[in-house]
Amino acid sequence: MDAIRVVDCGVAPPARCEAQYHGLSAVWRPGDRPIVALARPSAPYLCVGASQDPAVELDLPLCRARGWPVFRRALGGGAIYLDGGQQFFHFILPRRAMPRDPPALYARLMSPALAAFGDFGVAASFAPPGDLRAAGRKIGGVTAGIVGEALVVGSSFIATFDTAAMADAIAAPSPAFRAGLRKALDDNMTTLSRLLDPVPALDAVKVAFLRHLQTAYDAVVEPSTTTAPEDDAIAAYEARLSDAMPEVEHARRLTPGGVRVTAGRHLTEAEHRCAGGLIRVRLLEHDGRIEELTLGGDAARAPEDRLAALATALVGCRLDDGGFGAAVERELDRLDVTIDGVDGRDVARAVEAAYAGARRRRLGGAGGGQ
Repeated sequence: MDAIRVVDCGVAPPARCEAQYHGLSAVWRPGDRPIVALARPSAPYLCVGASQDPAVELDLPLCRARGWPVFRRALGGGAIYLDGGQQFFHFILPRRAMPRDPPALYARLMSPALAAFGDFGVAASFAPPGDLRAAGRKIGGVTAGIVGEALVVGSSFIATFDTAAMADAIAAPSPAFRAGLRKALDDNMTTLSRLLDPVPALDAVKVAFLRHLQTAYDAVVEPSTTTAPEDDAIAAYEARLSDAMPEVEHARRLTPGGVRVTAGRHLTEAEHRCAGGLIRVRLLEHDGRIEELTLGGDAARAPEDRLAALATALVGCRLDDGGFGAAVERELDRLDVTIDGVDGRDVARAVEAAYAGARRRRLGGAGGGQ
């Protein structure tokens, strides 16, 4: 890159933050300079991915009650809560820049951001397919998509992240699932405010990012205002965002029965009916291995401490190697847990039903976050 245009709309209303990079991309043409679009929202909002239906993914009545706008972006990834604790940056590049191996491009594009983290003492790295990680947790995500002639790749610097708001906004199958989601987010995400004291201002982080942007690509970084056609495109997209979003035909959750927490990590809930009644499962899995497990339902008439012991004993078991059913049988025998009308195969089927949602999400492709 010889020169990179930087278009910064500063702190802006939620609709403008989304419309900015969409509008810039819509009028971008081959031969134009690459653009880095910067924005920080002045108020909270929710944004879902291009293939998602917010009515399926989100608790829309709650979002409306709290005054949180809901938008659908033209990029991939899942539903995300966004507010002024986050500084967005989006690369707008030729669509031909997307390689056969997208994570390789994401890693290169994220290098200035990782260097900026380092300036403030945070050792961050890129984790394929689309996470930024620091201190063993997710500190950002990458989202991408094609808009017109442009490839758009975005991420953010997160000073604070309201995990309670995120968990509240998601359409949860049960209150227990919502509580589990908040815990999973708290356990697996981090922010600048959790890692640093004092917390650097996002404006200072942005300055560091732009400095490393110039160094990483040996390019002139040129602050720029929008052109008249870009202003028109941004305004048009902002108007579209204010209109009712069309439903997604045959919509289903990006992660059936649950939500993606980080790359390869999903929280899901499922039920399985057997002769003894209903078994209800809440599962947090990471790359096919159980991280947390809760067992319940009206079939679960064994003492609660025994069920908790069984769930704890199954943590660490793999769900993708065909041996999970035998592992359940072994632990039932070892713990001497007996449930009328329920055997190890029933427990295994209930857990595997929860895992099926995560497996379908993984086979469907990886998404990032804004």
